[in-house]
Amino acid sequence: MYKIFLVFSLSLPISLYAQFDSLKFNFDILTATDHINVNKNTNKSIYLPSNIRTLRQKGHNTSLLHLPFNQLTDVPQYHASTFVGLLTKVSIKKGYDLSFDLFSENRGASFGTLRLDKVTIYPKIYLHLVDTINILNQKIGVEVDLNDMNKYQLNEGLGINNIDVQGEIFKLSWKNWQYQYTQIWDLSQHINLNINELFSHKISYIKRIDIDNSHKIGISYDNHLMFKVLDNENINKISFFIKKEIKKHQFYTEVSIRFSDTNNTITIPHHNTAALVGYEYKVKQKKHTWNFKAKGRYFGNNYNSNFTGNGFPKYRNPRFNITHNNSVGDYLYPLINTYNRFDQWSVYTDYQGIRLVSIALFSNSEVQLYKNWWVMADIETNFIGAEDTDNAFYFFYKTGVVFKMPYDTRFETYITNKIMNLDIDYQSFYQSINPLFGFSVNRIIGRYKQR
Repeated sequence: MYKIFLVFSLSLPISLYAQFDSLKFNFDILTATDHINVNKNTNKSIYLPSNIRTLRQKGHNTSLLHLPFNQLTDVPQYHASTFVGLLTKVSIKKGYDLSFDLFSENRGASFGTLRLDKVTIYPKIYLHLVDTINILNQKIGVEVDLNDMNKYQLNEGLGINNIDVQGEIFKLSWKNWQYQYTQIWDLSQHINLNINELFSHKISYIKRIDIDNSHKIGISYDNHLMFKVLDNENINKISFFIKKEIKKHQFYTEVSIRFSDTNNTITIPHHNTAALVGYEYKVKQKKHTWNFKAKGRYFGNNYNSNFTGNGFPKYRNPRFNITHNNSVGDYLYPLINTYNRFDQWSVYTDYQGIRLVSIALFSNSEVQLYKNWWVMADIETNFIGAEDTDNAFYFFYKTGVVFKMPYDTRFETYITNKIMNLDIDYQSFYQSINPLFGFSVNRIIGRYKQR
């Protein structure tokens, strides 16, 4: 029997503002306390296709964990986990912003006060510059993003999307045209896509008709320097993308061609091609909100080759043979990322040498019941049809009642089947067969909100 005592305090105002000469400082806070009721009597069975289960077990061959991947494993939310982020933004002048966000985590209250392997502190540093320069009486827009970028998406999200990265983005804009250079630093470590460095060059034509209507069309060339190289070669891609916004609707598509690893020619096009078609719809009314997304993807059987790791656990200490009290490895799976979506490129690169299609649907809705009381339903489904192997159908849900407090703070009580997965080489989730009860007090804002 659990007895849980939760004390949650907010000192108001949450947002502070200060100015010293030409410098402007903004401070804010985001936080969450989460508990999911799992004990020794809970049925911990999970859904996982047999081919993915075999892949996961193989990745643990050299780990003392040796997990069977047939049930839930221990995670911080079973022990009432808490994180707090202090967000600081310094503005030198308009458009010149430096964000320094400092997070602290208690990865389990049931382990006692200030147990060192349960307390983590880490920074997120982000530089954003926007300015205009004049060259030959022409206005050139300049934009720079540097270092930590959350839930990053390359192009329209066919490949890299919904992961935290470090890197740099440099944009030059002239009239409706934009050139963008992107460099992402090392996607072979904290997220094992086996990419040592990514260099991307993109040209786009962007036309904004009014605040609710715009369209974009572009082409990008992406060069991937691989961490573990097959046949002494790296991987290049050319991608074409289109996006159209019409009031509350967004339509987008992306087609990408992987170059041959030997001579930069396309030998068998359909083996090296991938495509995405997506649609988004948002409604925000006084008593009802609804966000809906649909994404369809196709990957040729060679497109994702070598964009994967070995499955060796990164977020637990692999030198221990238990998962209990073992939630930090060589890398950290931040508690705030438990609010992320399941969908990301690594879900598909698990299928090496296999042609596949997927249909992913996302729905998040809230309806007011009475004053500050709302009912919520967050659903994510993903069907993966794979050639010559098992198909997969993932269905994640979180539904319950929300009490909305001032300053975007929420108290939630809910049932869910979505549990963080600390056992592989990218940040993912388990799908529980049985519903689990949980509660949360949270305030997730700005660039950290789920997209």
